[in-house]
Amino acid sequence: MKCRLIYMPDDSEREVDQRYAKPGMITSFADAYPFLLIGQASLNDLNKRMPLPLPINRFRPNIVFTGGKAYSEDLMNEIEIAGITFYGAKLCARCVLTTIDQQTAVKAKEPLKTLASYRMKNNKIMFGQNLIHENTGIISVGDELKVLSTHTEERFIVAKKPITTA
Repeated sequence: MKCRLIYMPDDSEREVDQRYAKPGMITSFADAYPFLLIGQASLNDLNKRMPLPLPINRFRPNIVFTGGKAYSEDLMNEIEIAGITFYGAKLCARCVLTTIDQQTAVKAKEPLKTLASYRMKNNKIMFGQNLIHENTGIISVGDELKVLSTHTEERFIVAKKPITTA
């Protein structure tokens, strides 16, 4: 496989969208924000609605937590993991990349077709929440996620739709 090694110098900084973050918050290679949080319960709920279940890696999160209710990450405003403070910046609008199987490179309509049936907000399909952070440290599998505050703004609320069976 041909590939190229890309290096981003330490002095290179990309600011995240300032409409959703404090001034000076940066990201690196990530699309828009440095972290994406998804709850395992959210994936489980999606997979109950899907013809075939999908693995979590289809959504490329870098923080997955267990426990809680499906889509509880939507409302997480300030959380702490291993002493690191994270802030929920915005819900993650999902793109066509989620429809490509990373093992086979085959593109399909799922999961966007199913997600669109119950996770639409302002004509965008939402799944997961983008996070920013203030301090640094190391997080590990098994670390506790503490919810310090929740969002109350309308932009974080996606109408709940029950699972329907055909």
